Amino acid sequence: MNIHREVEHKKRTRWIIFINSLLIAGVIGFVLFQGSRDYTDDRATKELAQKIHTKLVELTGSDERSSSEIELIIRKVAHVVEYMILGTVLLTGIYAITGRWWLSLLLTLVVAVPIPFIDEFYYQSKAIGRSVQFFDIVLDEFGILISIIVGGINQVERKLSMMCSFRRF
Repeated sequence: MNIHREVEHKKRTRWIIFINSLLIAGVIGFVLFQGSRDYTDDRATKELAQKIHTKLVELTGSDERSSSEIELIIRKVAHVVEYMILGTVLLTGIYAITGRWWLSLLLTLVVAVPIPFIDEFYYQSKAIGRSVQFFDIVLDEFGILISIIVGGINQVERKLSMMCSFRRF
């Protein structure tokens, strides 16, 4: 009777993780595609770039980088980070359902790889002040790839530590 409850509890937990992952991925997707809309007014990134530029000038005494260059770096790093988060959430959700890491890694690739192409070619091509940039797709795919590699390494490490950690009583 207890074993049956544990199995049911594990199944419920997996579904809860999967549903939460879908919700988080949906929110991330919404934010990504909202960012693809109008590029003409993005004060937050410009203000952050200006603050970083001011601090760099204060610390180094050099004005090598302009605030527009820093803004570009912030945007490109954001591409990698947001798709890395998306890949991690998808991997976690898919693993919650399949229970198999290699299958989860493969399905995450299949699901996540088309998303940057859809974002660039469908959404950004229609947005005012935006254009399709191949380098952004490369950065997005790199973020997804990092999450999959880290997830794979994490699973291999866990399996190896389980195999190597036998105790003598």
